Amino acid sequence: MNKLDKAYKQLITLSKNKDYHYYMHNKYYPYKQQLNTIDKTLGKEMAHIQDNRTPEQHFMDICRGWLVEDMLCYLFSLPQYKDLTLTFDNHDQDRVIRVMRKEITADPDFKITYKNTTIRMEAQSMYADMPFFNIKEHKANRLIENDSYLLHLNLAQRHIVLFKPYHIQLGNYGVIEAFSDRSKNILKYGYQYDIDELPSTMIATNFVDDLPKKIISLFY
Repeated sequence: MNKLDKAYKQLITLSKNKDYHYYMHNKYYPYKQQLNTIDKTLGKEMAHIQDNRTPEQHFMDICRGWLVEDMLCYLFSLPQYKDLTLTFDNHDQDRVIRVMRKEITADPDFKITYKNTTIRMEAQSMYADMPFFNIKEHKANRLIENDSYLLHLNLAQRHIVLFKPYHIQLGNYGVIEAFSDRSKNILKYGYQYDIDELPSTMIATNFVDDLPKKIISLFY
């Protein structure tokens, strides 16, 4: 079982709803097929995107990110989210894996609109059960420059952390070992956040009833 398969299985455990399971399977299967057929190579200009991953691992992480976005799309289709509108704003909304740097933009993943006001937001996820998570330096800088928000999904602990741009300052800056390879002198910097030290107002554990309320609170 690869990382995409594991992510899919973790995501479907979030709900027992059969419609949700059917929806997620119809998203997951084409990604799996695409991974089996794509040329698993990247040009030198893409090396910085890979971090310490192989091209195949990089492509798999892209598909895992898509599954998280798909889960969010499902949530926003529920009645509890009727006052919120989710629209994609990124380069891969057509769900085609890009292997050329010129095809990739730094646009936020999506936009959320509430009462004629729109905010830009990026999504990231963590699948391992750990008491902390990281935001890479380039992503943190982009969030601040674009005045974008961040939605961080922790699947193991089943909660979502919502970041406003200024919340970046809550993290501890340093080398992120998970994305670095010291043997190859690859050092990736960013911010680390201890989950227990974050304000409870940033965290949602009920994705159906609590999360839409917390998202709406971002607009005030």
